[in-house]
Amino acid sequence: RRQRQMCIRDRPYDIIFLDAFTPVKLPTLWTIDFFKELYRLSSSNSMLITYSNSAAVRHAMIKAGFIVGKIYDKQNRNSGTCASKNPEFIQNKLDDYDLGLMQTNAGVYFKDKDLNLLPEKILANWQHEKNISGLESSSHYIKTHKKLKDS
Repeated sequence: RRQRQMCIRDRPYDIIFLDAFTPVKLPTLWTIDFFKELYRLSSSNSMLITYSNSAAVRHAMIKAGFIVGKIYDKQNRNSGTCASKNPEFIQNKLDDYDLGLMQTNAGVYFKDKDLNLLPEKILANWQHEKNISGLESSSHYIKTHKKLKDS
């Protein structure tokens, strides 16, 4: 009997390090559609780790199905984002501030349904969506949130 050889695509990934250029420089690797593909390829106990703490990136990860949290450095500064299918793997959950920021124009994520658009087209579509979204600006949200926090 001939045994089938398993190719790498047949096995789910346990860990993904996403160290791409910033979302605005290389949006193809930060779209909701790319995250949906990573979700599909991930094991149930996978962990995705990136330096980005962008509201748009985190929002796209959540919409793709991941549970998302923050990574802190040794000085207790927010230094990135982690995502998993397993909620037990997320030590530092997103707080109300982070979740609120995703509901502003900063949380508008990149889209590339067929994973074949040029970066310029993804950026143009994203900018257009931000312009017509009617969402609160992130700067207004940050100022308002700071005032509420200080009172």
